[in-house]
Amino acid sequence: VISSKFVDSKFVEASKKFVNKAKEFVEENDLIALECIVKTIGDMVNDREINSRSRYDNFYKKEADFLGAAVELEGAYKAIKQTLL
Repeated sequence: VISSKFVDSKFVEASKKFVNKAKEFVEENDLIALECIVKTIGDMVNDREINSRSRYDNFYKKEADFLGAAVELEGAYKAIKQTLL
């Protein structure tokens, strides 16, 4: 259950963009994409820096839109966390 405080328009928009890019990415890359999505969500939950994801560099250079959407989602998530503190 997500608190109503957590529902922020920037976060919602960033989430939609992330999901749409993830869908496109999954259609093209299947299991590799799923691993990337799971790691992205895991990084957010564990507050790891998504921007320093060097482990993805060799595989995902072409997927800038997807990674950009992930970084935007993380930024929106962090902004919400700051307002809740």
